[in-house]
Amino acid sequence: MSALLRTMKLTVAILTYNGDQLLPECLQSVQRQRFSSEDTEVLILDNGSSQPVSQEVVNQFCPVNRIVRLEANCGNIGGQNACFRYAQHDLVLFLANDVRLGAWCIISLLMFCKALDAIPKRWGQLQPLLWTPEGQVDSAGLYEQWPGYWMSNHQPGYLIVPAVPSTCYLMRKALWQALGGFDERFGSSHEDVDMGLRLHQAGYDNYLVATAFATHLGNATLRHTLTNPSQVFHRARLQLIRKHHRGADRFLRLGLIHLIDGLHRVVR
Repeated sequence: MSALLRTMKLTVAILTYNGDQLLPECLQSVQRQRFSSEDTEVLILDNGSSQPVSQEVVNQFCPVNRIVRLEANCGNIGGQNACFRYAQHDLVLFLANDVRLGAWCIISLLMFCKALDAIPKRWGQLQPLLWTPEGQVDSAGLYEQWPGYWMSNHQPGYLIVPAVPSTCYLMRKALWQALGGFDERFGSSHEDVDMGLRLHQAGYDNYLVATAFATHLGNATLRHTLTNPSQVFHRARLQLIRKHHRGADRFLRLGLIHLIDGLHRVVR
């Protein structure tokens, strides 16, 4: 590892909620990284778990610098904002607790970051290539399917992507602050798309770093916290359209989303 990477100060921020079974493997994947720096902080954000995360327990898997415990669960989006709020360093690698970093993932992301800074390029978020446990591509960025359905790309091929999933990404805390953080009005969904669109509007690009990879277990936490996910996603789609579209385009999109989602509920 070059001396340049050793000077980069990084916070690895892991968001967890009642994730006793998920957190150990996530921490082990952080511990196995070839990146080691005295300026690396490992932060666990305990999002109001009924059984608080124990420092003694987690240190068995990876040395953790800090555990921040919230009294109540503030949701996935509020939890992400809290991770950035408490991070000590400007570079923040956000991880959901159902992510397992692949070998060299952190180094690959930081090298890509250094390369973009040297060009220089205005980058917003960097995403590793996400795989499923079965060895299929889970996400190579997010793309829109008209009139307002955002989906994970399962065929890597684009370096610059419209948005990245709020599962595992690298972002600067200063940029997060400048944009006002993630919009918590979205509830539990589509805040990642909203951030991607806001970054693009502000002149920043989001990148898929295919040389970095991680495994995503697939909403292993979220599926247990949403009682009606289809309704949550429906409301988030409408919120996204209202926020980012104007005029006739907005009303056409809203009408079609209402119609398609309504027909889907009837068919089910």
